[in-house]
Amino acid sequence: MRFLLFSIVSLALAYQGVSAQSSYQGQSRFVSRGCLPARFKSLVVFGDSFSDTGNVLELSKHTWPRPAFYPGGRFTNGPVWTDYVAKDRKLNLTNFAHGGATTDSDVVQGYSGSKADLPVPGFIQQINDYYLPDRSPEDIAELDSTLFVVSFQGNDFLFDTSITTETVLANVERGIHQLIDRGARHIVVMENFDFGTIPYFQSNKTLAEEMSALAEKEHREYQDMMRRFRRKYGQPRRSGGADGQSHIFFNCGGQQAYSDNNDRPETKVNIAFFDVFVLVRRLNHHHRLRQLGITDVIHGCVSPDARTGCADPASHFYYDPYHSSTKIHREIANGFLELL
Repeated sequence: MRFLLFSIVSLALAYQGVSAQSSYQGQSRFVSRGCLPARFKSLVVFGDSFSDTGNVLELSKHTWPRPAFYPGGRFTNGPVWTDYVAKDRKLNLTNFAHGGATTDSDVVQGYSGSKADLPVPGFIQQINDYYLPDRSPEDIAELDSTLFVVSFQGNDFLFDTSITTETVLANVERGIHQLIDRGARHIVVMENFDFGTIPYFQSNKTLAEEMSALAEKEHREYQDMMRRFRRKYGQPRRSGGADGQSHIFFNCGGQQAYSDNNDRPETKVNIAFFDVFVLVRRLNHHHRLRQLGITDVIHGCVSPDARTGCADPASHFYYDPYHSSTKIHREIANGFLELL
């Protein structure tokens, strides 16, 4: 089978039953020479509360998120998508995501804690202050089997209402290039969801509409970012390996990859764009909600001060005013696993 070594894939995941069907932009065939599908051993995550697996809990000395309602420091009622993916694929998880994180703390400082007064590291700081200083020679030697994930879901706009989507995505793009410069070979960029739909905004129709419009604009600009990477590294492709399965991520052992249309060698980096925006909208469809047993998409189960909860968290799309339930995280993980 043939493929382009650099893969940029924008995924719109349509669910039928419990399985995800993935649609990929720009499928075609490319010639590979000496390339094999990547076999991942490790998952390295940069992000915010959507991905946090206990970093804010440690930073707050186990005071936030309140352990009585948030098991293991996850900002939901169970595992988050990173937990599900790492467990299902038996990956070693290294997670730098912090609840409340922005894309660059030097541009917009993000906060967490019960009073939102605990500074947390943004994307750029998670790279420079956490990932790079702690990286071992073994980590560097295993970059070919390491999958990096970048996921920031709108905190910049919560902490600075004047910041533009262009600035936010420039921070994301800068961080991605920094990871590539430091040897990252396989990266998934999780696009934003429609944060105007969270219960925190739904109580104010005008504000909810404004935030949804902002989220839609950011989503469109993620597509622009994808096209910039495509111009730099090649066309988006998904192709098969010798094992007969479909793959995005390949290692080429120093060999070059060439397209059918030209013989320009491509950089050995694989990037996929995961369309969380489309996925979450489809999960919010009444037919899918019935399948999931969800009856409330407006209210969070846990109160804003995290002191009271509802009787049936499983019936809620959102666990609190800001965060999805673990049931939704399971569905997002299912989509992510389809990408792999």
